[in-house]
Amino acid sequence: APQGVCKLHVELCIRELYLEVPCISPTALAMLVNRTIDDEYGDLYTGLLPDYSPINDWPLGTACHGCGIGATDSPTAQSKIIDVTRVYNGTWHDTTYHFGESERNVTVSFTGRAVYVFNLIVNTVPSISTFTALDFYLDGSFVGTYAHWPNNSTEVEYDVPVYVNTTLVDGPHTLVISTAASIVSLILFDYIIYTIEEDEKPTTQSDSPDVTQTN
Repeated sequence: APQGVCKLHVELCIRELYLEVPCISPTALAMLVNRTIDDEYGDLYTGLLPDYSPINDWPLGTACHGCGIGATDSPTAQSKIIDVTRVYNGTWHDTTYHFGESERNVTVSFTGRAVYVFNLIVNTVPSISTFTALDFYLDGSFVGTYAHWPNNSTEVEYDVPVYVNTTLVDGPHTLVISTAASIVSLILFDYIIYTIEEDEKPTTQSDSPDVTQTN
Protein backbone atom coordinates (compact mmCIF):
# COMPACT_ATOMS: atom_id res chain seq x y z
CA ALA A 1 0.00 0.00 0.00
CA PRO A 2 1.30 3.48 -0.75
CA GLN A 3 2.58 5.34 2.26
CA GLY A 4 2.55 9.09 2.93
CA VAL A 5 5.95 10.71 3.01
CA CYS A 6 6.41 14.01 4.86
CA LYS A 7 9.12 16.20 3.46
CA LEU A 8 10.41 19.38 5.09
CA HIS A 9 11.73 21.97 2.66
CA VAL A 10 12.30 25.66 3.55
CA GLU A 11 9.99 25.25 6.57
CA LEU A 12 7.12 24.18 4.26
CA CYS A 13 5.33 20.93 5.06
CA ILE A 14 4.09 19.03 2.00
CA ARG A 15 1.74 16.10 2.41
CA GLU A 16 1.79 13.47 -0.30
CA LEU A 17 -1.11 11.10 -0.90
CA TYR A 18 -3.17 13.05 1.67
CA LEU A 19 -1.96 11.02 4.62
CA GLU A 20 -2.79 13.09 7.74
CA VAL A 21 0.65 13.28 9.32
CA PRO A 22 1.29 16.52 11.28
CA CYS A 23 4.51 18.13 10.09
CA ILE A 24 6.26 20.43 12.57
CA SER A 25 8.35 23.34 11.42
CA PRO A 26 11.97 22.79 12.48
CA THR A 27 12.34 26.42 13.58
CA ALA A 28 10.33 27.88 16.47
CA LEU A 29 9.70 31.58 15.97
CA ALA A 30 10.36 33.92 18.91
CA MET A 31 8.02 36.68 19.98
CA LEU A 32 8.41 39.53 22.47
CA VAL A 33 6.00 39.68 25.40
CA ASN A 34 5.59 42.49 27.94
CA ARG A 35 4.93 41.70 31.60
CA THR A 36 4.08 44.12 34.40
CA ILE A 37 5.32 44.49 37.96
CA ASP A 38 2.76 46.47 39.95
CA ASP A 39 3.88 48.54 42.93
CA GLU A 40 1.41 46.76 45.24
CA TYR A 41 0.52 43.43 43.62
CA GLY A 42 3.95 42.69 42.17
CA ASP A 43 4.74 40.67 39.07
CA LEU A 44 1.38 39.64 37.68
CA TYR A 45 3.02 36.55 36.10
CA THR A 46 5.56 35.28 38.66
CA GLY A 47 3.99 36.73 41.81
CA LEU A 48 7.27 38.34 42.95
CA LEU A 49 6.77 41.57 44.89
CA PRO A 50 8.90 44.73 44.89
CA ASP A 51 11.11 45.09 47.95
CA TYR A 52 10.84 48.50 49.64
CA SER A 53 13.56 49.82 51.92
CA PRO A 54 13.18 51.10 54.57
CA ILE A 55 9.78 49.40 54.49
CA ASN A 56 8.16 51.86 56.93
CA ASP A 57 9.07 54.80 54.68
CA TRP A 58 7.15 53.49 51.65
CA PRO A 59 3.42 53.71 52.44
CA LEU A 60 0.78 52.69 49.93
CA GLY A 61 -0.36 55.99 48.45
CA THR A 62 -4.07 55.27 48.73
CA ALA A 63 -3.72 54.28 52.39
CA CYS A 64 -1.25 56.93 53.58
CA HIS A 65 -2.60 59.07 56.40
CA GLY A 66 0.40 61.38 56.73
CA CYS A 67 1.18 62.07 53.06
CA GLY A 68 0.91 65.59 51.72
CA ILE A 69 -0.23 64.35 48.30
CA GLY A 70 -3.06 61.88 47.94
CA ALA A 71 -6.00 60.71 45.91
CA THR A 72 -8.87 63.01 45.07
CA ASP A 73 -11.04 61.11 47.58
CA SER A 74 -8.41 60.90 50.34
CA PRO A 75 -9.81 61.83 53.76
CA THR A 76 -6.48 63.04 55.15
CA ALA A 77 -4.14 64.22 52.35
CA GLN A 78 -3.19 67.87 52.32
CA SER A 79 -3.35 68.01 48.52
CA LYS A 80 -5.95 65.70 46.95
CA ILE A 81 -4.82 65.71 43.35
CA ILE A 82 -4.15 62.13 42.19
CA ASP A 83 -6.79 60.53 39.99
CA VAL A 84 -6.63 56.84 40.90
CA THR A 85 -8.38 55.88 37.65
CA ARG A 86 -5.24 56.99 35.80
CA VAL A 87 -2.84 55.05 38.04
CA TYR A 88 -1.97 51.45 37.15
CA ASN A 89 -4.24 49.15 39.20
CA GLY A 90 -5.22 52.23 41.21
CA THR A 91 -2.14 52.05 43.49
CA TRP A 92 1.24 53.69 43.95
CA HIS A 93 3.90 53.82 46.68
CA ASP A 94 4.95 57.14 48.17
CA THR A 95 8.11 58.32 49.86
CA THR A 96 9.84 61.63 50.53
CA TYR A 97 13.58 61.61 51.05
CA HIS A 98 15.34 64.26 53.12
CA PHE A 99 19.08 64.78 52.86
CA GLY A 100 20.95 62.75 55.46
CA GLU A 101 18.26 60.08 55.89
CA SER A 102 18.61 56.46 54.87
CA GLU A 103 18.37 55.86 51.13
CA ARG A 104 14.96 55.00 49.78
CA ASN A 105 15.14 51.91 47.56
CA VAL A 106 12.80 49.80 45.46
CA THR A 107 14.28 46.47 44.32
CA VAL A 108 12.73 44.22 41.70
CA SER A 109 13.89 41.01 40.04
CA PHE A 110 12.84 39.86 36.59
CA THR A 111 14.04 37.86 33.60
CA GLY A 112 13.99 39.69 30.30
CA ARG A 113 15.71 41.77 27.64
CA ALA A 114 14.22 45.23 28.29
CA VAL A 115 12.81 47.16 31.24
CA TYR A 116 10.72 50.32 31.69
CA VAL A 117 10.03 52.10 35.02
CA PHE A 118 6.97 54.34 35.39
CA ASN A 119 6.27 56.92 38.10
CA LEU A 120 3.77 59.61 38.86
CA ILE A 121 5.30 63.07 38.56
CA VAL A 122 3.88 66.04 40.43
CA ASN A 123 4.57 69.66 39.61
CA THR A 124 3.69 72.73 41.69
CA VAL A 125 1.83 72.02 44.91
CA PRO A 126 1.66 74.74 47.59
CA SER A 127 3.83 74.04 50.65
CA ILE A 128 5.00 70.63 49.34
CA SER A 129 8.37 69.82 47.78
CA THR A 130 7.80 67.94 44.51
CA PHE A 131 11.34 67.70 43.12
CA THR A 132 12.14 64.14 42.03
CA ALA A 133 15.65 62.64 41.84
CA LEU A 134 16.33 58.96 41.13
CA ASP A 135 19.34 56.72 40.60
CA PHE A 136 19.17 53.32 38.92
CA TYR A 137 21.36 50.27 39.50
CA LEU A 138 21.14 47.15 37.35
CA ASP A 139 22.79 43.94 38.54
CA GLY A 140 24.91 45.97 40.94
CA SER A 141 26.10 48.60 38.43
CA PHE A 142 25.00 52.22 38.22
CA VAL A 143 23.10 52.69 34.95
CA GLY A 144 21.34 56.06 35.02
CA THR A 145 19.57 58.93 36.73
CA TYR A 146 16.30 60.80 36.47
CA ALA A 147 15.52 64.30 37.75
CA HIS A 148 12.41 66.44 37.46
CA TRP A 149 12.20 70.03 38.57
CA PRO A 150 8.53 71.02 38.98
CA ASN A 151 7.22 73.49 36.44
CA ASN A 152 4.46 76.03 37.00
CA SER A 153 1.75 73.54 36.17
CA THR A 154 -0.44 72.05 38.87
CA GLU A 155 -1.09 68.94 36.76
CA VAL A 156 -0.07 65.43 37.80
CA GLU A 157 1.77 63.49 35.08
CA TYR A 158 0.88 59.81 34.82
CA ASP A 159 2.76 56.87 33.25
CA VAL A 160 6.02 58.83 33.11
CA PRO A 161 8.95 56.62 31.97
CA VAL A 162 11.72 57.52 34.42
CA TYR A 163 14.04 54.73 33.28
CA VAL A 164 14.17 52.78 30.01
CA ASN A 165 16.69 50.13 28.97
CA THR A 166 16.08 48.16 25.78
CA THR A 167 19.56 46.67 25.39
CA LEU A 168 19.68 44.14 28.22
CA VAL A 169 21.20 40.73 27.80
CA ASP A 170 18.25 38.35 27.84
CA GLY A 171 18.31 36.71 31.27
CA PRO A 172 17.73 37.32 35.00
CA HIS A 173 18.27 40.86 36.32
CA THR A 174 17.91 42.87 39.52
CA LEU A 175 16.96 46.54 39.28
CA VAL A 176 17.27 48.98 42.18
CA ILE A 177 15.52 52.36 42.11
CA SER A 178 17.17 54.62 44.66
CA THR A 179 17.35 58.19 45.84
CA ALA A 180 19.96 59.97 47.88
CA ALA A 181 19.60 63.52 46.63
CA SER A 182 21.10 66.53 48.34
CA ILE A 183 17.65 68.10 48.61
CA VAL A 184 14.14 66.86 49.42
CA SER A 185 12.98 64.34 46.80
CA LEU A 186 9.45 63.05 46.26
CA ILE A 187 9.00 59.57 44.73
CA LEU A 188 5.64 58.19 43.60
CA PHE A 189 6.41 54.74 42.19
CA ASP A 190 3.69 53.16 40.03
CA TYR A 191 4.81 50.12 37.98
CA ILE A 192 7.49 48.44 35.85
CA ILE A 193 7.19 46.71 32.48
CA TYR A 194 9.80 44.20 31.33
CA THR A 195 10.07 42.42 28.00
CA ILE A 196 10.76 38.73 27.59
CA GLU A 197 11.36 36.59 24.55
CA GLU A 198 9.10 33.57 24.21
CA ASP A 199 9.01 30.81 21.64
CA GLU A 200 5.82 30.72 19.64
CA LYS A 201 3.98 27.45 19.37
CA PRO A 202 5.58 25.41 16.56
CA THR A 203 3.50 25.47 13.40
CA THR A 204 1.84 22.20 12.41
CA GLN A 205 0.08 21.44 9.16
CA SER A 206 -3.26 21.41 10.96
CA ASP A 207 -2.59 24.96 12.27
CA SER A 208 -1.61 26.33 8.87
CA PRO A 209 -3.96 28.11 6.47
CA ASP A 210 -5.82 25.86 4.03
CA VAL A 211 -3.88 25.19 0.84
CA THR A 212 -5.20 23.48 -2.28
CA GLN A 213 -3.45 20.15 -2.64
CA THR A 214 -2.86 18.12 -5.78
CA ASN A 215 -1.60 14.60 -6.44
